[in-house]
Amino acid sequence: MDTDKHPIIPNHYFSYVSSECQLLFKNGYYYGCIALCQSVAEALARFMFEKWTGEPPAEKFGANIHKIRNNDVQPDVSNMLEDIYGGQERQDFHHLNKTVPTEYEQLRVMATDKINLLNKVESQVFEYKVIKGKLHVKYPQYWEIKDGLYNVYLRFES
Repeated sequence: MDTDKHPIIPNHYFSYVSSECQLLFKNGYYYGCIALCQSVAEALARFMFEKWTGEPPAEKFGANIHKIRNNDVQPDVSNMLEDIYGGQERQDFHHLNKTVPTEYEQLRVMATDKINLLNKVESQVFEYKVIKGKLHVKYPQYWEIKDGLYNVYLRFES
């Protein structure tokens, strides 16, 4: 099963991990995909709040989601980030609680949902167009630009 991953994202501390979520999913490592997607959602909430407002993020995921909503951070992907994070489900996966599903099909369904949501979040937060061979981003505050060049992480496969 292939997903519609966003092929160009900014090169930040979470970029490699986000791409690893794609590889885990593609290779059927659904538990790892779920747990890593939850971590990426947490990182994206901190990142988005900090880059949009210039203020330091909170330590807790819920607090950052609250701050995102109160500061009208755009695009509003807070509901999708919450769905990826999963509340108690995240705690169960993170702490390997006995309530974590172990059936392959159930994990596949959960991983499919998480990776699809992550792809939607990234396609909105890191939205861009290529016009005449040049990258034009919708939200430049989420991208590192130096000397007119974007520092990007490419996710192309042959």
